[in-house]
Amino acid sequence: MPVRYVVAVVLTVAITGMLFAGIDHVDGQNSRNEMETEVSALDSAAVSLMEDEELPPPGQAGPKRFVTLTFPDGSLGYEAVTHFEITRVNEGNSRIEYQLESGGTHQRFVSAPIVDTDGDSQFELDSTGDGVEVVLTLEPDSNGDPVVYIQIA
Repeated sequence: MPVRYVVAVVLTVAITGMLFAGIDHVDGQNSRNEMETEVSALDSAAVSLMEDEELPPPGQAGPKRFVTLTFPDGSLGYEAVTHFEITRVNEGNSRIEYQLESGGTHQRFVSAPIVDTDGDSQFELDSTGDGVEVVLTLEPDSNGDPVVYIQIA
């Protein structure tokens, strides 16, 4: 009789452990899927500026795109995004990198040179809360080459 209870407890603990491991995996996958959607929107807007728009004449504002970024916040079914950055890696490309609460870092490359409004090759966000609207603007850099400047709206 007591052996049955021990076996029942051991099986319950084992099944519960597997359930929690599965939930953690699903949380991470949900967050990665959500972030892929956000990164795709940013990528699409930046590439659209580079491919479809022309540099403005001197003294005029460049064409703009507005994108609202909403990162997973760690609510039920999602891991929180703890860090997000965009780094210009060369003349025509940028890397978008984000880190999840579990420590996993993910990156994607964008075919557009994205820089911070101060000309810094790196733009960072630590959280978006309910959403952060960013403005992407096509302007010439100091060499006259087209770049996409990003700033919080």
